Amino acid sequence: MSDFEEFKQAEKSGWEAQGGRYHLGVEKFTTIATPVLLEMAQVSKGDKLAIIACGPGYGMDLAADLGAQPVGVDFSKAMLVTAREKYPGHLFEQGDAENLKYEDNSFDAVVCAFGVLHFAYPKKALGEFFRILKPGGRMVYSVWTSLESNPFFSMALSTVAKHGTLDVPMPSGPDMFAYADEDLVRCDLDEIGYVDVVVRPLPMLGRNDDPDFLVNALQYSTVRTKITLDAQTPEALEAIFDDLKQQTEALKTPEGDYAMAFHSTCVSGRKP
Repeated sequence: MSDFEEFKQAEKSGWEAQGGRYHLGVEKFTTIATPVLLEMAQVSKGDKLAIIACGPGYGMDLAADLGAQPVGVDFSKAMLVTAREKYPGHLFEQGDAENLKYEDNSFDAVVCAFGVLHFAYPKKALGEFFRILKPGGRMVYSVWTSLESNPFFSMALSTVAKHGTLDVPMPSGPDMFAYADEDLVRCDLDEIGYVDVVVRPLPMLGRNDDPDFLVNALQYSTVRTKITLDAQTPEALEAIFDDLKQQTEALKTPEGDYAMAFHSTCVSGRKP
């Protein structure tokens, strides 16, 4: 196993610093996947559900409406503060996806929306999901499909390169898009013990009425992009943000909001 401890610590400190603002740029995009994840996990009345890397609490209300008993888990205290404010009345607990505190065979379902791509050791986390599932329980996660198939990522990085630099010190970590690769997914989930693995593409059209949503998404959606921005000069940063705001206007719809396509992959597996 690769040593990505420095990356893991960077993720932890990064989310503590910016976790409370994650929702500013991506909430109306990432929440599109939530109903699909719950459907693929076959969440129903009475199920004990773990929502791992729950962030600001996405999915808790919808899971409760289905009659499930959800617990939201995140390793960032800042994220959990926001989650408890946005979704009061639900149970949220701090925890590390790669070392979950729950006993074996504790949950009927585990879902993780766009969290796997932030983990230092994603296969270890997927093994933990398997461990805490009851026999017959289902795990479902979603990840962004690739840099090339998501205009935001390519737009953001090309804009940074245009006005600043992408050559910045970055802790060594796993490929952000690796767990959208079907061959890798099936190999690793098979080794862990999952059966009935399904890999499902989920193209999404996200809409947002905030003209600053691309700037906010670049700043707050990943720790890696925030590290990159922190390394830019003030002049470069101003030019990057101004350029992104101009590009945002090109996404304006006749209804007055902004629309951008995102491509994600949803993966499910069952514990025998």
